[in-house]
Amino acid sequence: MPESTPISIARLLSLLSWIGENPGAGVNEAARHFGRSTRQLRRDVEYLGEVGDSLPGRSFEVDWDLYEREQRLSVRTTLGADLPPRLTEAEATAILVGLQAIADGLDDALRERIPRIALTVAALAPSSAPGALLPSRPRSRTAAVDPLLDAVATRAVVEFDYASPRGTTHRVVEPHEVRRGASGWLLDGWCRAAEAPRRFRIDRISGLTRTGEIAPIRPVVAEEPADVRRIRVSSGGRWLVDEFGARVLSESPDGGLDLEIAVWDEHWFDSLLIDLAPILLDAPESALRRAGARARAALAVWTDPEWTKERER
Repeated sequence: MPESTPISIARLLSLLSWIGENPGAGVNEAARHFGRSTRQLRRDVEYLGEVGDSLPGRSFEVDWDLYEREQRLSVRTTLGADLPPRLTEAEATAILVGLQAIADGLDDALRERIPRIALTVAALAPSSAPGALLPSRPRSRTAAVDPLLDAVATRAVVEFDYASPRGTTHRVVEPHEVRRGASGWLLDGWCRAAEAPRRFRIDRISGLTRTGEIAPIRPVVAEEPADVRRIRVSSGGRWLVDEFGARVLSESPDGGLDLEIAVWDEHWFDSLLIDLAPILLDAPESALRRAGARARAALAVWTDPEWTKERER
């Protein structure tokens, strides 16, 4: 199991401090002290050597001649050793927390750089205990994220069940992009059921499989500028930001949201308002009248005695 970033950073900082207190100590002695194999300890020393010159205010270099000739460890300071710390503990902690927040939104190549960056940041506040500056263990990704990233890279068509506030539907999608939004991981793609681009929250996806097809390259069609409508919903409507690209204009202390949403089709907008009825607080008067009329007409059909008899047959 790969070692977590906080543990590796803490060990490397401890190794650097230990070498400084025990100059000339042998590789085998250091390996025993840290419970590492000599091969692992050598890898740690080589990593410290790569990082050393990138630490302003705490620069150092490994004595490679001593290391190669006698298998002993020593570090010496370089220019900038007497510079004051550049960061306070609070500043370093804020940066490390920020690194933690973005870690699982990065690709593998960028995530691999985090230990070195975090080590550099921690070294810029030398008066602080390293443990106080280390971010918590990274959160695991939603299970479907990596398979969807691979599907995007290979243009593989996928299918899945999608649970939206309006119920669960089966979707076949040509995936275009996987990214992280305000409410979690998102999939953008061409939905074959809707015959249009759609956005899906990945935590609402289940039963993800590939269809075995390769997605066609669809031409980019310039869209007509959409009209914009303003609506107000309770906190339960935050999904509109990710699913339909609504823009948050303001948010009240009770969680209510004033949103701006693009509308290309009035019929679609009326249907959306009906779906939002339990959490809808305000919308354009004309749209509310149309949606209300449609809802009443549907209810009248549903409660019609003749239609009730037909349903019961």
